Amino acid sequence: MIVVSFQENESGVYLPLKNVKSVKITLCNKNSYIRSVRSDGWMNALERSGEKYVTIKINAVVGRSRSEIVLREFAMENRIISCEILFAKETKERLRTKCFIELYEKHCEAGSLESYTTILQSSGAVHFLQDN
Repeated sequence: MIVVSFQENESGVYLPLKNVKSVKITLCNKNSYIRSVRSDGWMNALERSGEKYVTIKINAVVGRSRSEIVLREFAMENRIISCEILFAKETKERLRTKCFIELYEKHCEAGSLESYTTILQSSGAVHFLQDN
């Protein structure tokens, strides 16, 4: 189970995003996708990201949670948001970064639940943390 959370203010409290259908994380540099991630491992690639950046694509069902409101407000105001992704509760592997919200797109179709897609672009160092 993947949990995506956003920090509303500088209090340090992260608000979990609910109803997430999928999360796609892409490690890029300015010219092309990184090909050595498979051999080097995600943790090492993220820690040494340097001029590279990480793109996070999230698909979710609209649920009117506080974190969705914060995400929408930050997108409209073009502000940097702190993001944390928890990959597995058992291993406590987390990715933490500050991001620009590159895209916030809401999908409304007749006969189905409203959903949205958002694309986050890292704006600084990306930290891969593993608590023991």
